[in-house]
Amino acid sequence: MTAPTHITFAQFVYLFFLTMLGVGVSGVNALVVAGAAVMPDLDTEASLLGKTVPPVSRWIERRFGHRTLTHSWLFIAALALLLLPMVLLDGEIYFCFLVGYASHPLLDSMTVNGVRLFYPFSSVRCVFPLDVKHPRRYRAQTGSRADHALGIGFLLACIPAFFVAQHGHERLIRSAQKNIISAVREYNELSRSANVLADVRAHNLTSKKELSGTFPVIGALDDRTLLVEDSTGRLTTIGVGHKADYVCMEILCRKGAQVRTEVEEVHMLNRPLGAIVNHVDLESDHRLFGELLTDDRPVVLKSSARFSPVTATSGRIRLSFATLEDIRRSGLEDLFITGGVITVQRTIPIDSLSIGNAADHAVPLSRSFFRLSIRGERIELFCAEGDTVTANRLLARERKKASVVDEIALVQEKIRALEEESMANLSHREAKLQSVAANLARDSIEATHARRLIGEGYLPTSALSSAEVKCAQSRFLYQSMRAAMDAAQQRYAVRRQKLMNDLKELRASGRELRSPSDAVIRKIDRLIQGGKEQITITLHRL
Repeated sequence: MTAPTHITFAQFVYLFFLTMLGVGVSGVNALVVAGAAVMPDLDTEASLLGKTVPPVSRWIERRFGHRTLTHSWLFIAALALLLLPMVLLDGEIYFCFLVGYASHPLLDSMTVNGVRLFYPFSSVRCVFPLDVKHPRRYRAQTGSRADHALGIGFLLACIPAFFVAQHGHERLIRSAQKNIISAVREYNELSRSANVLADVRAHNLTSKKELSGTFPVIGALDDRTLLVEDSTGRLTTIGVGHKADYVCMEILCRKGAQVRTEVEEVHMLNRPLGAIVNHVDLESDHRLFGELLTDDRPVVLKSSARFSPVTATSGRIRLSFATLEDIRRSGLEDLFITGGVITVQRTIPIDSLSIGNAADHAVPLSRSFFRLSIRGERIELFCAEGDTVTANRLLARERKKASVVDEIALVQEKIRALEEESMANLSHREAKLQSVAANLARDSIEATHARRLIGEGYLPTSALSSAEVKCAQSRFLYQSMRAAMDAAQQRYAVRRQKLMNDLKELRASGRELRSPSDAVIRKIDRLIQGGKEQITITLHRL
């Protein structure tokens, strides 16, 4: 076969088979495959490669002959062992070279004369396909029309093979299926490092309304249901049957912008639900998950959609793919939570420098460089470009507003008032409880004395019954007042803890930016947008 036919055949093998084994599609790999595909013809001066180094090719051809040594499996095995150290440098180059080289004798077996694959152990010429009655049938002469036709055929076959290699074999199958099960699998694979978009065509079984277009995928509820955000910003489920808002007719997921996902667990013991705002970046995509406990009886109005990000039952709140806006829309921002954990999932674009209003965060640029960012209405800077800073050094801080200072004073006053109220109330209850305890002790003594006198015959049996009833009434009154006092103490403790949490959050409202390690400040960027100032500091780690 001629060099172009060998090259196109080797490229087809590379694109269709090697990529299935995980070898990447790249120009370097393609060049290695093409170069290796013509190397076996170094054994003849008539070849394209032989003409570039005629002394070498002339000596090999005279000493061993054409399609013998350089075309044998023994020579290929020797090359594989000789080039084995290349695996440590680049395994893909190693396999591309061997497959490209091995494709040459394989294709030469389709020529009229065949190739000696087992040289020097055997002089048998291997041919394919083999027809005993007609040895030359179905095989091509080098340089003939059949040779050129094969080259053109392999070249045309490389076009779909390239598409399959570029997008993956599974992707090709899913593109043809376009069903919800394939879409869920595609989402699970793509969502590891990027946002996912879905080209959707679906309909509602009840209203017969059609949903068509491209929508961002928020998550997968199960292996047959995807959660997407429609054009109105509402969460909608696409799946199978009446369990979903829309029944899928066609759906195909594709990769969107690359993102980095951060996950944080926030314990919500004795805190209002709205306190989660301190852990949410309002300018980036965030989702909240978790199950929370409360002593209140929250009410969440149900929408017509089959999926709700916020659901409530008696004493229990459930968040699933919820946002802070969903909590506010449900009217649960001021709900006091007595227990539970919220998982905050933040999705940040890779190329974004904005960290938003969440806790200060370091974005690694490389092993040596870091960016730190803080955003607020008034930022106070404590460093300059070129400064050398130590670990945990304060770099910037958000100043507290005057209103925050007033709120801190107000909460402190509420705490003092609550302590005075609790002290007065509990002291009054304690005095009453001591009086009831004294009556209980007296009635208990009288019942014991009556029981002794009745046993000696001085009093009738009815006197004991009267004394025991009076003692039981005193005991019940004491236990009731004791339980009421304990409940009052618990209520005061919860109210005080809530105020203390509010005070702690107000005092921490001025966020700080500190250096994660010893570093040199290379650059400080200021950006004012929407009435807020953002400072981004680039540091070089020492």
